[in-house]
Amino acid sequence: MKSAREKEIKRQTLTELVDLNTGSEGGDPEEDEMYMDPTWPHLQLVYELLLRYVVSSDMETKIAKKYLDHSFVLKLLDLFDSEDLREREYVKTILHRIYGKFMVHRPFIRNAINNIFYRFIFETERYSGVGELLEILGSIINGFALPMKEEHKLFLVRALIPLHKPKCIASYHQQLAYCITQFVEKDYRLADTVIRGVLKYWPVTNCGKEVLFLGELEEILEVTQSAEFQRCMVPLFRQIDEASTAHIFSLFLLLKLSPAFSIMDMEPVLYSIFLSYLSVFQWLDDSLECVLAFTLFRLCKLTLTPTPIIIIREKNIRGHWNQAINGLSSNVRRMFLEMDTELFEECQRQYEEREARAGELEELRVSNWKRLEEVAAQVTYGDNMVLV
Repeated sequence: MKSAREKEIKRQTLTELVDLNTGSEGGDPEEDEMYMDPTWPHLQLVYELLLRYVVSSDMETKIAKKYLDHSFVLKLLDLFDSEDLREREYVKTILHRIYGKFMVHRPFIRNAINNIFYRFIFETERYSGVGELLEILGSIINGFALPMKEEHKLFLVRALIPLHKPKCIASYHQQLAYCITQFVEKDYRLADTVIRGVLKYWPVTNCGKEVLFLGELEEILEVTQSAEFQRCMVPLFRQIDEASTAHIFSLFLLLKLSPAFSIMDMEPVLYSIFLSYLSVFQWLDDSLECVLAFTLFRLCKLTLTPTPIIIIREKNIRGHWNQAINGLSSNVRRMFLEMDTELFEECQRQYEEREARAGELEELRVSNWKRLEEVAAQVTYGDNMVLV
């Protein structure tokens, strides 16, 4: 018995030492354990009392308004910056209940949240409760009446869309994407504004953030109508073009576009870009392959030049760092060759001509600079100064 008790004491001591050593190391904040406020047992009783009072059916709204005023709401909103998740959850529930019961406070609460977002986006980029505030807003947006007020549209453009800018977007992106999608579901005419807004804040060098944006675009496009999609499809495809040729290959969302629009409605010059993305996947079904074949046929009839098909594919085959992409690009080449040999050869020929012209222009540029340097070296002035 004594030996077992001693082993238990030793185990507890070693566990405490390990915890102490782990806590003293400077690790990744996202990987650290959740912060636990030591005063929480007391705070929880206070929050629980307030919550029960707010949700109570015996509460008289006229009397409560004297104490749950704007000043109280602002102090409550300040508590969203708490590092303790349990506290933020309580504050979220209480604020949501206040918003539902006190209609007179609703515009003030929305404006206060708006100001918090402004400060977070353009000044600090640090605020613990952004995700919780967005969860409240998701419920609020769902209850917006139609036609939507101009105030709500301005909130979307000036506060929600710019929330794509901060680097820490991953901590609240799921809630943000839900709010954005809610706006498009409420008013389909906002789809063009939303998509262009997301493209405005598209990341340049952050692959993880870019994947989040692609997933959000998929959700938005699922509720986007054909007419609205056609208004923004040019900048959309250009951005995805840049993503595909750079370092992102998660272009799965394009296969989700088919319910949102008719391929026949697209501008002919965009057929080639659209095909170049759809065709990089090996798991195309028969119906989609038929669409590809028909589209290629129409391209040929229109005597268009679908060079992006060849450009993207050839660049991937010749120089992409990812071997999987090289293999898929080779499969795309074979697929297009089988679908329309004549069109494929024409595209290949134009691509080779374009590359040759680019090489000639580069040689001419280098030659012109060399001649300029030689001329400058011959024109000397006093004190052996050389004018370039």
